Amino acid sequence: MSGLKDITHKVSRVQVIGPLGVGPMESFTDGHRFYFADDDTARLAAHLTGTKDLAGRTVRISRTKKGWEEKRGKKPAQHLRERLVEGTTVYRLDEEWLFTAAPTTPAVDQ
Repeated sequence: MSGLKDITHKVSRVQVIGPLGVGPMESFTDGHRFYFADDDTARLAAHLTGTKDLAGRTVRISRTKKGWEEKRGKKPAQHLRERLVEGTTVYRLDEEWLFTAAPTTPAVDQ
């Protein structure tokens, strides 16, 4: 049995555009935070690693044996928060990264 907190009942699926224009990508949100499956976390990590945060520190997001971690400048690396959604482990990046809902394309009647 996993020790991760299951938040399935608290979140909804949403397509988002992330920092520096990455996306659209699927995520889950509780209305305040965004959670990403492993593949999407890898996509975000590749996009954000090497960029600067608001304090001007170089960011590195990488996979370790214990999960994903985020390092900013010389500060020790912090593990990304992990939760379960629909039986899948999802990860939440630092609060500083902003995500917005991706525009939806209206269905075209034929």
